[in-house]
Amino acid sequence: CPANSTYELCAPSFPPSCVRIPLILDASCREDCQCISGFVQSGMMCVPESECGCFYNGNYYDPGEKFILYPLCTEECVCETNGQVTCHSFFCSSGQICAIEDRIPGCYPAGNKGKCSASGDPHYMTFDGRAFDFQGTCNYKMVHFCPRGLASETLAPFSVLVQNAKWGAGDVSVIRQVELQVSGRNGVYWNLPISLPEVRVVQHGFLVNMQTNDGVELVYDLQYYLLISVPAKYYNQTCGLCGDFNGNPADDLKLADGSVTTDVQMLGASWKVTESGSNCTDGCGNDCPRCNVDGAVLFGSTSYCGLITAPSGSFSGCFSLIDPVGFFRDCVYDLCLSDWRIERLCHSLQAYTVACQEAGAEVQPWRNETFCPMFCPPNSQYRLCADTCSISCAAIFQEFPCSKTCAEGCECNAGYLADGNSCVTVENCGCFENGRYYKKGETLMGRNCTRNCTCVSSGVLKCTEVACEEGLVCSNLNGTMGCIKKIPSCSLITCGQNSTCEVLNNQPTCIPNFKTCWVQEGSQYHTFDGHTFNFKGNCTYTLLKNCISQSGISGFSIYIQNEHDERVTQAFLKEVTLEITDYNITIARHQIDYVMVSIFALLYLRYYTVIAVGTSVMIELEFGLQMIYNWEQYLMIQLPKSFATTVCGMCGNNNGNPNDDFVTPDGTWVLNENAFGWSWKVDNKEDFCQVDCNGTCPKCDGQIFEKSDSCGLLSLIDGPFAACHPLVDPTVYQERCVESMCLNNGNQSFLCQALQAYSDTCQRSGNKVQDWRKRTECILSCPENSHYELCGSACQGTCSNHSISSLCQSPCVEVCQCNVGFFKSGGQCFTAQDCGCTYQGFYYPLNEVFWADKNCTQQCMCDPATKLITCQQMTCKSTESCQVVDGIQGCYPLNFKTCSVEGDPHYMTFDGLRYDFQGTCMYQLAALCSNVSSLAQFEVQVQNENRGTSASSYSRMIQIKAYGRSIEIGKRNVGKVLVDGMWTNLPYSWSNGKLVAYRVGLIASIQTDFGLTLTFDWNSRVTIVLPDTYLGTVCGLCGNFNGDSSDDLVNRNGEPATDLNYFGASWQTGGRPGCQNQCLGNCPKCNEQQKQMYSGNDFCGKLLDLSGPFRDCQGKIDPKSYFENCIYDVCLYNGLRFVFCNSISSYVQSCQDVGANMYSWRSKSFCDVSCPANSTYDLCAPSFPPSCVRLPLLLDARCREDCQCLPGFVQSGMECVLTSECGCFYDGNYYQAGDTFITNPHCQLKCVCGSNSLVSCHPFSCVDGQMCKIVNGILGCYPAESNGKCSVSGDAHYLTFDGQAFDFQGTCIYILAAFLPNETAEESIAPFSVLVQNVEMDKSDVSVVRQVELQIYSSSFILTQGEIGIIKMDGVYWNLPVKLPDIHVIQKGVMVLLQTKAGVNLMYDLQYYILISVSAEYYNQTFGLCGNFNGNPADDLQLSNGSMTTDTQTLGTSWKVTDSESNCTDGCGNDCPRCNVNGAVVFGSTSYCGLITASSGPFSACFSLVDPLPFFNDCVYDMCLSDWRMEQLCHSLQAYTAACQEAGGEVQLWRNETFCNMSCPTNSQYKLCTDTCAISCGAVLEELSCPQKCVEGCECNVGFQADGDHCVPVDSCGCLSNGRYYKVQTYYVPVPQL
Repeated sequence: CPANSTYELCAPSFPPSCVRIPLILDASCREDCQCISGFVQSGMMCVPESECGCFYNGNYYDPGEKFILYPLCTEECVCETNGQVTCHSFFCSSGQICAIEDRIPGCYPAGNKGKCSASGDPHYMTFDGRAFDFQGTCNYKMVHFCPRGLASETLAPFSVLVQNAKWGAGDVSVIRQVELQVSGRNGVYWNLPISLPEVRVVQHGFLVNMQTNDGVELVYDLQYYLLISVPAKYYNQTCGLCGDFNGNPADDLKLADGSVTTDVQMLGASWKVTESGSNCTDGCGNDCPRCNVDGAVLFGSTSYCGLITAPSGSFSGCFSLIDPVGFFRDCVYDLCLSDWRIERLCHSLQAYTVACQEAGAEVQPWRNETFCPMFCPPNSQYRLCADTCSISCAAIFQEFPCSKTCAEGCECNAGYLADGNSCVTVENCGCFENGRYYKKGETLMGRNCTRNCTCVSSGVLKCTEVACEEGLVCSNLNGTMGCIKKIPSCSLITCGQNSTCEVLNNQPTCIPNFKTCWVQEGSQYHTFDGHTFNFKGNCTYTLLKNCISQSGISGFSIYIQNEHDERVTQAFLKEVTLEITDYNITIARHQIDYVMVSIFALLYLRYYTVIAVGTSVMIELEFGLQMIYNWEQYLMIQLPKSFATTVCGMCGNNNGNPNDDFVTPDGTWVLNENAFGWSWKVDNKEDFCQVDCNGTCPKCDGQIFEKSDSCGLLSLIDGPFAACHPLVDPTVYQERCVESMCLNNGNQSFLCQALQAYSDTCQRSGNKVQDWRKRTECILSCPENSHYELCGSACQGTCSNHSISSLCQSPCVEVCQCNVGFFKSGGQCFTAQDCGCTYQGFYYPLNEVFWADKNCTQQCMCDPATKLITCQQMTCKSTESCQVVDGIQGCYPLNFKTCSVEGDPHYMTFDGLRYDFQGTCMYQLAALCSNVSSLAQFEVQVQNENRGTSASSYSRMIQIKAYGRSIEIGKRNVGKVLVDGMWTNLPYSWSNGKLVAYRVGLIASIQTDFGLTLTFDWNSRVTIVLPDTYLGTVCGLCGNFNGDSSDDLVNRNGEPATDLNYFGASWQTGGRPGCQNQCLGNCPKCNEQQKQMYSGNDFCGKLLDLSGPFRDCQGKIDPKSYFENCIYDVCLYNGLRFVFCNSISSYVQSCQDVGANMYSWRSKSFCDVSCPANSTYDLCAPSFPPSCVRLPLLLDARCREDCQCLPGFVQSGMECVLTSECGCFYDGNYYQAGDTFITNPHCQLKCVCGSNSLVSCHPFSCVDGQMCKIVNGILGCYPAESNGKCSVSGDAHYLTFDGQAFDFQGTCIYILAAFLPNETAEESIAPFSVLVQNVEMDKSDVSVVRQVELQIYSSSFILTQGEIGIIKMDGVYWNLPVKLPDIHVIQKGVMVLLQTKAGVNLMYDLQYYILISVSAEYYNQTFGLCGNFNGNPADDLQLSNGSMTTDTQTLGTSWKVTDSESNCTDGCGNDCPRCNVNGAVVFGSTSYCGLITASSGPFSACFSLVDPLPFFNDCVYDMCLSDWRMEQLCHSLQAYTAACQEAGGEVQLWRNETFCNMSCPTNSQYKLCTDTCAISCGAVLEELSCPQKCVEGCECNVGFQADGDHCVPVDSCGCLSNGRYYKVQTYYVPVPQL
């Protein structure tokens, strides 16, 4: 209560008072401060009645108070001490008006307030509206009170000083500090707000508003813009850079001596404050930078500064109050000189916003989440008209003069109050006393160091009286009052035990020392206190956290996630995460030049920096912590020693004692490193996570690696690291190196990692190391436009900061240094013109598209034309959600749907429709069929084939086309994919993961960055997973994906399908000749007896067994459809086990897709899986097991059926190898160790995958006669010619590789074609020989081929005329087919095909016609009757001694094999029979051989591929000599048919029941384009390399399979073992496989 009063709970409502207003009566009592006896109320005080004031015209005035009667101001009155009012005449003087200011009527200057501003670099606007630029960097008087004339003595003096500083790299400056000088204050830091008698300071939005009692007001945004307002009473009473406020702008450039100038540099220098620093300057004079024309035009557009002057823009409502032109010009100038930095534009728009809002104008929203966003602290939000004054902690305790104008800023959310730069709940507010605000917990000294006050809780301030000790004085130290010695020195302060004092800027300062913790390979740890230990856990662990909070230090933690290496015995670093406050930064292994930053971290950019330092990345926090990681296996943390005893985790407690580092989170001290490490495990539900190697930690003798050419190099006394030994002990590094090399079979990469870790530590400690990479072959490959430096700058110039290297004080590091004129961007070096954009503290390359807000409403791009970020409003589709996936924010699909093809084949569309379609051609499964620009184009096709029976159709190959690339997965090439016609091992990655192909379990998968995933199990099951962003936009056999299964069967023309076969045919895109779109003939169906048989638990019923191995999946995946498909397929093959196994496997894959638990269902005798060497079958193996290559961002916690490598081995393609035998991952392709390959599309670079998984390349070019092309999926230099083809037909007509035709009637054994290695041949070309044995035909002088032999790979393969279904290999008969690693022999129609890996192929119809084909590698390398394959037919009749002949008998004799039978002959010489004229005429007609050349005959489509004339001549000749035997004609026509079909030509039907009818065995029929390979017993049992070309022959009817020379039901098929086919009931002794 005020003086002379006491508190009363129930005081009279109207107690005794100086004024009693009549008619107000109230008998009730009130809480009040009641005046004591003898005193009465006078306003809010209690006074003796004799000191009461006056009640006049309804107003109460205090005694002695003067007042002017408003609104005329013609009388001035005074309240006398007797309670009476006396008045006298009064008039406002000249230049004054009667007005109300600050709620008080009176006479005031007629003018408005004066306003002066400074903005940007810096642009000044005087009180009188004079604009000028001045670039001085000293301290200057902005405004000073300079009394002139009859200035009132009541005007209070004041000064406003500004301190400018250099801005950016140019000659411009910006305001750094502003000072308002009123009555003496001593430079002590106070929290806002402040309320003192002479001045008030409040936060107004993001502005700070200072007001004096005399009306002087300052508004400063603490960055860019300053506005000074003075009341009209200071008219013509000011001086300084703001001018004299006299209404005349012409005299504003007035110097301190009163003279006027036109030189702004002279003006500024005259108002410079004498205590300005010695190194400041007074501007750039006539050399100030200027904006060029292009920049002025660009930045004047409405995309930039034109926003200020846009007639309908956000600021148009302000034009009448604040002229925008000056702000517009300043904006353009500042942007021109800022290297196009967008934040300068934001500052300029912000400055005009402030000016407009201070003038009372309304500004429309102009910021958004991507354009000049204002980042607000937690529990607040940006508002264009924010209230940070009344919604504040201080406003609880005292009323403040909050501005009535708007100001943009961050306003606290409901329930929170502003407390400086944060928002807190009311209970966390501070205290307010004597105009000063104390934050909660803050202790300050005041009253000349006689009182110490602490705000203990909200509104509770506790103060104690204190005094400075003897020898100390009360002084201001860095803005804080305290008792210090007079001379600044380190004796004035006491630093912590682990800090060192230095005098900086004339003030004693504690400089932190650092201690280091490091981790190598995720298994060796070195604590801050020097304790080194091993821990092999592969989980996520807390490496470091501040367990004891420190004032001003935010909470922080560092986590490491480990993974076990290839042996599952050694832990490797996988990723490191720094978490501080509410954000985190993650660095992942091998994700070089990238970090993952949480979106919320954008709010805290000022608290941390992330930069690349040499080959590592460094994160530095504002309080000194540094985290350095080399993106591989070495992590180092440097922590200021001031954190002694305040931290915990696996880095220890940092208390200087290494013996007590093993402290668990609950404070328990443990002895065992496993117990210690496990205690710091983070519970994030990791799969396959374990504490160590489960007692199976391998041990090996690493003595061999301690030599000086290996790990011993680290400690070599005269080695490259010798100078570092005294500071960094190499012992622990060497021990780790030896262990890693030993456990990894001497893999050189581990040596390189260990040496680099020690080298980095040495260099960061300031020690020099010598070159160690050359002597160890640890070559560091540098990108283009850069070079290696062992001791280069730790701070390279980057695209976002060209000049950072000039400021670098860090020790040198090894680095790939960009060449002069180039700057680092990611892992590459670019010219300044090719650099990207910096936006909100982050760097973006040119054309990079990203989301600028956490809700995906603003999509931005780094515009290559302007190098500025341009943004547009975007939203995710209704089928998408805004998420961060694998470190990339974007619109990701909410749901995915799957289309599947499996079995025979059974289709299920995206919308769930199930149907069967037996087509054997190539079909479009799914493709984008709508014109939606936001969706990526793609097409998926499937190639089907018969498999063992014409009634079945299985998927053989799957192809995806996207981004202009084509990738195929084929059944016959397990572990590989065909990319744009080239074979590549898995895994494969293109364009930073736009397309990725990899193996997951027993399945091949292709993944796109637009959400499509395609899988193929290398057998028959295909799945396409598509995000619902493609809803209703696709078409094909998988349907339209619109959520409605009833309209999935739509033909390509858009019409609903009424027939499944027609529907399938409409989506055909290709296929081999003779493929069908339906099952032809008597297609088998499953009868009830079969269904019953195959429904039991021994067959398909296992899927439905409620207690069976799939019981846990049945609730997630309904097995019914899989059961029905299984019954159908097993019926078709009469219960063959492998068919059932494939059906079950499809269900297993589906179950594992959804993460269902499975139980063992395979065994050695039941559906066994054959695994490669060094691996074993596992039902639930990791999706991504240890491998030679780990593709980034591929994560899958689900397990898969797989052949898992044994301990000590890793996946390399489809094999399991030692890590030291791993291949190379280069340019997105995986190569096996030792592979030689060509990468440049023009064959200009040849590379080899060498040891240490390193690729070395050298320039290369094709030689003359070669061309760069792809042959059999391999890019290389090949002969310009195509494959060579040589044939023998009839009696006996030869056609050489080069097209020379001749007849030779020898009946011995001859070399038809051969190659033996010579000096000019490539080593990779396999030697071979093809021999033919001819016999006399029908006791005439002509001959025909009886037997052909291929000698290759040290083996002999003989086919004999008439011996169908068998081949003699090394003297032993084998049934067809034969499938060996390097050679396949199959029956294809009437032909037997021998196919070799070397490219030598042989085709024989076992009667009349032989065709030999050799690859282009054999060009000019062959000899024999087929010639030399050099493109010149003239030299084909070459004898074995190299000489030429024209006599074919001499030719044949020279190539006769010495062991020919004794009674054979070398032909008929000049006595060979000839065809007479009449015969030639008759047989040349279209009734006979003329069919071959008939222009509209059955062979006419082949003429462009195979010349018919030689075949016609041979036909006529053979007919002449055969006594008109019709079968001879048929043989000739069959020979041309074979040649045409082999060349890919189309032949029309020419046989019929009466003309050359082909007699077929029981249960088969003749077809012009048959497939006896795929429809065979062999194909039922194993994948065969069946050619895709047509061949005529006898094809088994539906339900029967080819078995040699007859057709049998599938249950009568034989067995295929080690590549050899055995018929049923055949007994044999297994022989070793070739």
